[in-house]
Amino acid sequence: MTEEQPKEATEDRPKVFKSMTAWIGGATAVIVALGGLVTAFGGLLRHDSRQTEPKTEAAQQTTNAPVAAVEPESTAEEERASYTTGDGGTLEWVKGMWVWTDGEGNPFRYSEESNDGVTVVGKLRQDGKDIWLQWPVAGGEALQSFDNQDNWNNPVSVTISEPATTES
Repeated sequence: MTEEQPKEATEDRPKVFKSMTAWIGGATAVIVALGGLVTAFGGLLRHDSRQTEPKTEAAQQTTNAPVAAVEPESTAEEERASYTTGDGGTLEWVKGMWVWTDGEGNPFRYSEESNDGVTVVGKLRQDGKDIWLQWPVAGGEALQSFDNQDNWNNPVSVTISEPATTES
């Protein structure tokens, strides 16, 4: 008996399947690369859109905000109103925060979370909890939420007083 040499290992898969596997791997790599580019490009666009630019008259009308003449040198800081409150206090934009000073002179600093030109929503972090405050830009009734904006209560009237001074 003669010993036969072992045959070289042959691939069990047909050549067509090897080719398809290569195509699928290549297509997946292209899709992942394109997804990365789209994400990076989207990040650039979001960064640019956050820069403060004066609104055009058409943009202000679409947000139902009153149309006002915008001076080229004006900034968002100068355009913010200050308010007097029904509890004898004030609500003013100071150094990038909304500061609610109650009738007894106690200040509460809210970060602006949203402002669509109609309603402003601010958040105060106090004792490990978030306290939310919302009020209409044109004045009206301010409300607070102590349960992550599920319920709004404690109404206080806010009335526009005069434009806040810039203290940035």
